[in-house]
Amino acid sequence: MTLQHNTTIEKQELTREQAEAAPALPPLRERLTKLVGAGYGPLLLTLIPHGVQYPRWNKSKKQYVPAVASGKSPGIWDGRAWAGLPSWTERRATVAGLEKMKDWPENTGIGLQTGTVGAFDIDIKVPPNSVDPYAVTARALISDIRNIIAARSNLPVERLPMRGRSNSTSVVFFARVDTLLKRRMMSFDADGHSHALEFLADGQQVVISGHHKSGGIQSSNLAEWPLEKLPLITEADVDELFAEFKAAGEAHGYQVDVSRTADRAPKGDRPRDLVFAEVMARKEDWLSELLNLDVSAALPFRLSQSDLDRKLDEDLLLDTASIWDFGTRRPHDPISLICEFGAIDAEGDIGFGGPPEYAPGEGQVYDVIENVFDTVRRPTPCEAATWLCRRIGGEAFPEYIGPTDWKSVSGAVATALGTSLQDLAFARVFEFVDWSTFDAQPEDWTENDVKRSASLVAALRIADPTGYERLKETWAQRSAEAIPVAAVEEALHQKQVEHVEREQKAHSAAMAGIQSVTSKLDPSTIPVREFVIEPRLPLGDVVQIAGEPGVSKSSFVLLDAVSIASGREDILRGKDGKRQERLHRKGAVIVYNAEDRLSDMQRRLTALQTHYGVEGACEPIVLWSGVDGRTLTIMQRGTEKNSILERASGADFLENMIMRYRPVLVCLDPQVSLTAGSQENSNDDINALYQELANMASKLWTCIQVIHHTSKSTREDAGDMGAGRGGFAAAGKARGVWTLTNATGKRDDEKQWNISAADNLIRLDSAKMNHAARPRTPTVFRRRSVAVGNGQGLPLATATALFEQSPRQMLEATGDFAPVLELVGLDELCQPAQAVEVDSEIARKIATAVDLVMGEADECKASGVVPTVGERLKMEGVTKAASRQELTPIITGALLGKGVAIEREGQIVRIIAIKSGRINNAPWMFRRLIESKQDG
Repeated sequence: MTLQHNTTIEKQELTREQAEAAPALPPLRERLTKLVGAGYGPLLLTLIPHGVQYPRWNKSKKQYVPAVASGKSPGIWDGRAWAGLPSWTERRATVAGLEKMKDWPENTGIGLQTGTVGAFDIDIKVPPNSVDPYAVTARALISDIRNIIAARSNLPVERLPMRGRSNSTSVVFFARVDTLLKRRMMSFDADGHSHALEFLADGQQVVISGHHKSGGIQSSNLAEWPLEKLPLITEADVDELFAEFKAAGEAHGYQVDVSRTADRAPKGDRPRDLVFAEVMARKEDWLSELLNLDVSAALPFRLSQSDLDRKLDEDLLLDTASIWDFGTRRPHDPISLICEFGAIDAEGDIGFGGPPEYAPGEGQVYDVIENVFDTVRRPTPCEAATWLCRRIGGEAFPEYIGPTDWKSVSGAVATALGTSLQDLAFARVFEFVDWSTFDAQPEDWTENDVKRSASLVAALRIADPTGYERLKETWAQRSAEAIPVAAVEEALHQKQVEHVEREQKAHSAAMAGIQSVTSKLDPSTIPVREFVIEPRLPLGDVVQIAGEPGVSKSSFVLLDAVSIASGREDILRGKDGKRQERLHRKGAVIVYNAEDRLSDMQRRLTALQTHYGVEGACEPIVLWSGVDGRTLTIMQRGTEKNSILERASGADFLENMIMRYRPVLVCLDPQVSLTAGSQENSNDDINALYQELANMASKLWTCIQVIHHTSKSTREDAGDMGAGRGGFAAAGKARGVWTLTNATGKRDDEKQWNISAADNLIRLDSAKMNHAARPRTPTVFRRRSVAVGNGQGLPLATATALFEQSPRQMLEATGDFAPVLELVGLDELCQPAQAVEVDSEIARKIATAVDLVMGEADECKASGVVPTVGERLKMEGVTKAASRQELTPIITGALLGKGVAIEREGQIVRIIAIKSGRINNAPWMFRRLIESKQDG
């Protein structure tokens, strides 16, 4: 048995009659425009329509879980599906966000977040036309409540700002509040019927427009009430109104329970405040050691000037709910107190370090000032939190590394106490819980129940010590299955141990990847890197390929997929096996494409498999079209102003896909489609996306390859890591960056290739490589159009003759064609020039021209002198060639091999053409060799 509410989801469907009878809502754009115009824009929330299945964020599980909308769930529409809106209580709608919402589905509901506006929710539901006595009485009570609110607002009843429902007596009245008020609740019970009235004013949301699950329309007149014109009420008004509501209910024979209010607990009774009080109650466990004093006196407890050994005269007052320093006129929490007065040694032990030095701060406050001569090392907030948790929960508690505000630290301290903030929140209202939804009342729990719910029991011991003792006594005195007090205490101790162990595991996970190195590392302990394809696709990392639209990025991705899934390294290395890339791992591949339909992806893949003869079984290639299926959104921006990108539900879906197929490579195409609401030029946004992907690649041990677009100005920037469009953070975060560009023969290195744009070549260049030496030469591919094989198999000429008048029949006969990339060796593009038979006189003229242009240099690059040599040769009638591309083979061909000997200033010199390196595309050089002097 576990102490949990029933979380079974039952989809509530409208009957056909209800659906047909349900009136239509006004257009969403119209509803939002009017409410924004009335000043409610920042308070508005979009609500997922009733009955829609959507992913809802579960805080305790830290993941999205399936849910069915009730019509009251705040959500966000990504253009294709709804998702729950996490942390909606902390969000505020922006102008841009509201404008986008206007184009969302017409049945979208609208909610109003309370805080600036208070709402009296009269949840008294009876059949509107029933003559049963209970219904008549309930409607009379509603009428009285309406009149009470109208009188307080100085408005006619029919003019009250309100929300009603077309098929119900349930109604909500609205008012403006001058300060943040607490939520309140009141119940009316009579003859087995129970009704409720709530005042909502501290962040809850109220539906003001939408379909109710019953089929009725919920609508308000708030659009007719500008926000600043709403009737204003104060906390005193609310007190008096609830007193009048109580009197009205009792006058109608109801038993009115005003104790069921969310404000029933004393102020300062939030979970973190309960932890504060418990830490102060255990002051002897830590405060006596911190200050080296006897602190056994009951709270409130004062520390004098002499106790603190400081110059300030006033005392420090410690109580269960606060620590106030009258000397500095500042509040403290346990962490700030430890940091101000503590001293920490090398072992992490903290003791009294004396008071710091103070100086007047803003107003009458005294602030701590830095003293460069102070030999005491004060603990950092994290060190203080660690020490406190260990004093409360034992030395096994791990080092604290989280945020250091008390709200955050209190969660760790609660863990050290053997409970949690969630259970403390539940324990606050323990006696008011409706236990009918649980398997057993707490008084009837067995010993196993107590063990399973020990965290809640520990929370109850902190939040309600009297209730805890009463419950323990009940368990111990039962005639059957009595639970001894010792068994309860043992269960609580064991739960504390479990909590600390869980904290240790969380700490280990958080510290993974962090190492303090104090001496030379042993190289044998460092694993070698792992690749899918070396050096381009490292396992556990993110890489990027950038290219302009239409440069065959999608075909390139599928070429990798075929090679990896089939284990065919020859596809990577070419027919001669000379390409430098090596296939390390055969495995599954996921290819996501947000721009292509699934059928287009299938055509390309089939053409590749056919062209390269890939037959039989291979590892899965998972084709995922964002056009035909779910659009993959990894990160999304919230609706509030200045919000940052947050992890979206698509990230969970992608992780599930990776865990299902265990791919070694995941290709995501294109980058711009992976976020919602991001700015492509924002480095913060791009960094957030790539950090999420990097974490995912490392955690799931796969390589994630992101396909990105270049800008118009960088489309030809081969090998430039800044060629990708937008924020440069992607190039910094990715462990490898590559560019795909069209090879046109116009770049300096391409001028040796004897190609043009008509050759349909593309080149892959390395722009950044963190895990291996960066390749300096490009890899070149030829785009070919290959038959997919999905036609009747007729040759094009035959099909043209048969179906000249019917293009559709011709296509069905020949089938589709798809692009395929084929590796081209650089040696094919820049074959070494061969010595040619050249007339000796022409060869002499060429050598003389080169010698003249070289001047006094004995060696020079051909590219720098060929144009000038060509002009001289044209003047002498040797050639009509004009371009360097035409002249180079003529000149080098004549000077290859032994070169040509000529006379130069009384010497015999030989002019030869050579390559400057061994690689095929090394540049040509001209060299002058002195052979002998001529006889005088």
